[in-house]
Amino acid sequence: MIEVVKYVILIYLLDQIISIIRKRSDVKWKKQKLIGVFVLLYAILGGIMMKQLPENYYETFSLNRILSPELLKKNFWKISVDPEKGELNHSFDEKKFQEIKFRYEILANEDSRLVYDKFGSEIVSMIQNEDKNVDPLSLFYTYRMGFLIKDGVFYFALGIVLAAISTENTLNSYKKICYTLILCFYLLEVLFLWPEKQEYDLFDYITPKLAIWERIYILKNAIGIICL
Repeated sequence: MIEVVKYVILIYLLDQIISIIRKRSDVKWKKQKLIGVFVLLYAILGGIMMKQLPENYYETFSLNRILSPELLKKNFWKISVDPEKGELNHSFDEKKFQEIKFRYEILANEDSRLVYDKFGSEIVSMIQNEDKNVDPLSLFYTYRMGFLIKDGVFYFALGIVLAAISTENTLNSYKKICYTLILCFYLLEVLFLWPEKQEYDLFDYITPKLAIWERIYILKNAIGIICL
């Protein structure tokens, strides 16, 4: 619900700013000018959105989402070991090395990599807790349905907010487009989260290094920006 509130505030502020500019401006606003303003806004919000993403484990080892264990191991040692001295790279402090090692262990295990790919580092960090013997697959089954329900509520609430705020008849066609996109984006999220193993899909050819959780993050923020 916090995400929905964020977009409610953005939509309201944008509506007020555009209204003030149009009332105080002597120049008649044409569609081209409005499109230019929105394109600029999308570019700014898109940049902010991408900067908020946590560091990607795949990029740590310069690998794609679907990786081979042999190449992962090779790149891990390439990062961790000084090739000249044949010992651990001293440019890393102990904390940094342990973080890289943890990422390697997560990606090297098929089940824990599945959890990371779907839900991100916050959920997979539970595996790091030595006091708990956490089964990665149990995490996957537990959080899959929870994420789908939570994000389903997000998309539904965003649709209600859009209907409540955009009351002008001239916006009906735009609202229909937004409702269609909301439904399509949620169905995409279901398709992303449901499989119980990592498989190549069309998006891997477009954005090969993006994890599933990054795709979902971008989808949710993109639909919020579009609905603005």
